[in-house]
Amino acid sequence: MTKRQGWIELYTDSSGQWRWRVIAGNGRIVDTPGESFASKSNARRSALRQHPDLAERVRAVEHQFK
Repeated sequence: MTKRQGWIELYTDSSGQWRWRVIAGNGRIVDTPGESFASKSNARRSALRQHPDLAERVRAVEHQFK
């Protein structure tokens, strides 16, 4: 059986700021920051400081809220 690996998801919140969350292999959110970021690159940098093992597994979800 293969182990399902998690990923980092970058998304915009309702105020247009960027956030990140770590999604486990089973689809559950297992980590989020306590702040939002003005740019996607800053959110990505923050996420990778906490979870460098997921550097190859970053997904951006634009327009989370409309």
